[in-house]
Amino acid sequence: MYHQRYRDSIVRRLAYRAAWKHNKYQAKAASVTAEYYEVLQQEYRAKEKKCALERQYEDAVALLESLEHVASQHHKAQAELDRLWERVFSRCTSKYQHQRALQQKVASAQETHRQAQERCEESGTIVEALAGSLSRVAAAFEKVKKALAQGQLSGDGAETSLLQRLKATWTRHNAS
Repeated sequence: MYHQRYRDSIVRRLAYRAAWKHNKYQAKAASVTAEYYEVLQQEYRAKEKKCALERQYEDAVALLESLEHVASQHHKAQAELDRLWERVFSRCTSKYQHQRALQQKVASAQETHRQAQERCEESGTIVEALAGSLSRVAAAFEKVKKALAQGQLSGDGAETSLLQRLKATWTRHNAS
């Protein structure tokens, strides 16, 4: 082992002995050895984890292949069942024709109801938009009326005609 050769090197040992630090050499050698074994242990654990992950990956791939096979069989069986179901129930006997007609009427009525609900929701949105517009027109009408009363707008014929038409429209709308 390279580690032991480095740790037990004769030159290193003699250098510590010459400096009267033999105990320090032994302590350092022990700590280096402990560190070396710790690193070896970490490496061993990492290799074990890698092997375990590789096994798990292989198991997952095998499971995926088997599940794909099962899913394929399931889809084929479901398609066959659908074909059989259609073949058995497509021929309607006379006693079930009335029930089938009723089911079709119910489905038609449900679709008509759904469409009516959509139109009603659209109408509600339109009414809300019109109500907002109407309130803005009323506010604008009041501002114009106020401006005329304060003399900020001149009273030539075109403006007066416009105001009369707006007032007539507003009166008709409030009456209805």
